[in-house]
Amino acid sequence: MSDVFPGNSEMAARMRAFDWSTSPLGVPAGWPDALRTAVRICLTSRFPMILWWGPELRFLYNDAYLPLLGSKHPALDKPGREVWTEIWHIIGPMLDSVLSTGEATWSDDLLLPMNRHGYWEETYWTYSYSPLLDESGTVAGVFTAVSDTTDRVVGARRMAALQDLGAQAGATSADEAVRRIADWADRHGADVPYVSVHLDDVADDRWPLAAVTRSGEPVVVAGVTGLPSGGWPTPPAEVMVLPLRSDAGDRPLGAAVLAASAGRALDEDYRAFLRLVADQCATLINGAMAYQAQR
Repeated sequence: MSDVFPGNSEMAARMRAFDWSTSPLGVPAGWPDALRTAVRICLTSRFPMILWWGPELRFLYNDAYLPLLGSKHPALDKPGREVWTEIWHIIGPMLDSVLSTGEATWSDDLLLPMNRHGYWEETYWTYSYSPLLDESGTVAGVFTAVSDTTDRVVGARRMAALQDLGAQAGATSADEAVRRIADWADRHGADVPYVSVHLDDVADDRWPLAAVTRSGEPVVVAGVTGLPSGGWPTPPAEVMVLPLRSDAGDRPLGAAVLAASAGRALDEDYRAFLRLVADQCATLINGAMAYQAQR
């Protein structure tokens, strides 16, 4: 079956080993030329690709698509509805439209909330659903080339949030700087659903403020409950408590509590972003305190 499933990739090997006699698609020798050709293109491409075939839109995919599936792999020959249950209300009508009209669809940076790593994840996708015709000219399947644009979309949004925070300079007191930071947080809940700034005279037993202020090192707190969701369906479960650096170079001014959206993993990129937010907050407060001192 190497003519239908060429190459040494994981999915080519899986397809060659699969017992197709148990599938509604039948054995590859009886497949329409359109399906056989599409499978060969899919398996030999290094770009993420999916094939949906038959009334149940049976699922076939290549190695480049594996990271996008997450814990849903292996999903070979499963009905599409079973693979992407949580987003079927979005993509199902798109696929049905291609099957019924024969016209391709196009989606650009479409938000698809997925559960592929054990939590509800904010993901964005650019892709096209294109019709595949059998020998009779009937649309029998859908071909998809897909790009996960989540990093670009979220990265651009975070950059805009940092630029907006930097634009809050000019406060004439520390209290005003903190209020400006709070107003900023209300506009950027998608990335920082909860922000709390604590200066020396402010305490909150929920967070390790004293330890962070004393050590000058950030601390991640997990298992958090009761925080606003920032517009995401599930509330944050993790926060970073970060020191607010003093321009004087001595003990930190205090600490900032910054929640991570439940829709994104608190990975190194997210932590770096939150560190930049804390640094920007410290800059705003230091500037306001310098103005007060001059007066």
